[in-house]
Amino acid sequence: MKLSKQNSKTNFKAFVWHSAFLAFAANFMDVNTILPSMLIKIGGTPILLGLLTTILIGGSSITQLLFAGFLLNKPLKKKYLLAGINMRILALLGISFLFYNSAILSKNVIIFLVFLLIPRTIG
Repeated sequence: MKLSKQNSKTNFKAFVWHSAFLAFAANFMDVNTILPSMLIKIGGTPILLGLLTTILIGGSSITQLLFAGFLLNKPLKKKYLLAGINMRILALLGISFLFYNSAILSKNVIIFLVFLLIPRTIG
């Protein structure tokens, strides 16, 4: 299959878009940065901090383990890749919404949303 110049430009723009969000997510989701400190400041327990750390460290390995076998026999993998990329972008937008509105949300809602959105940003 031959790749046209326009298709190549579109793929490059999508690659740059994804790499920017991936770099942001990788720095943002580090075990020693924003989310763990936010969890502690809003009253998260050591058990919740340990669970968050476990998700941040091992989450991508678990998702690769689960989906590698699923995607192995699929002839076209692009739609699954794009779905994963778009899910990551939406989760990051959700986390930014969470930070922006953290003053008006209750602590329990913030903790729930962190654990709902974090697994979708890694992988």
